[in-house]
Amino acid sequence: MPKLEVKGNFKYIIIDGKHVKLTHGEVLLIAMGVTPDKERTILDITLAKEENKRSYCELLVRLWKKYNVVIIVADGAKALDIVINASQMKIKRQCCIVHMKRNMSKGERLDKLIKWAEEGETVVDKYGVLNYLEAQREVWKWLKSNNLVESFNSLVERRCFGKFHSPWRIFQIARAIAIAYNLFTNYLITVILLQLSLFLSLLSIYLDYFFLELY
Repeated sequence: MPKLEVKGNFKYIIIDGKHVKLTHGEVLLIAMGVTPDKERTILDITLAKEENKRSYCELLVRLWKKYNVVIIVADGAKALDIVINASQMKIKRQCCIVHMKRNMSKGERLDKLIKWAEEGETVVDKYGVLNYLEAQREVWKWLKSNNLVESFNSLVERRCFGKFHSPWRIFQIARAIAIAYNLFTNYLITVILLQLSLFLSLLSIYLDYFFLELY
């Protein structure tokens, strides 16, 4: 199983569930971390039977042991809300604004409230959509929704899964893709700037490893 060994000051975490539409309908729970310095990395991917309190509790405990979590961003996952409240951890829950707009008849009203709050006006927050304001302004755009994780999910969806793929195999492939995603997101630009020849040699090694993991 490809291991996600990640270190860093990941105070903000975005969580989303990716359902595996095969025999038993399992779900991949994916957690992406964001640092105050705008670093973005897949921190954890786990395979669960469903998005319930037990699966979210196990995920949250693993993240809490490794990172100083301050804000968790997710859609309307009630099981996650229950786990956060029961844990008594000092974690702010940021509701995904995109998902809220889909379920609201007056999304433009929500846009106005967000605009006023970002401009410094005092706004009553009844829905937990303004907790991202406690983070650095540079990362606000990523903490308003779980779009970052959904963009990673699109990488997984591009794989052509057939009947011979088990949910466990998809789990393996998703973790391999996460390693590739982390490599490109955090290290690729730095390597290119340092030395082109070094980049080419690392790219060759990376491609060999990546395709070995997939196949």
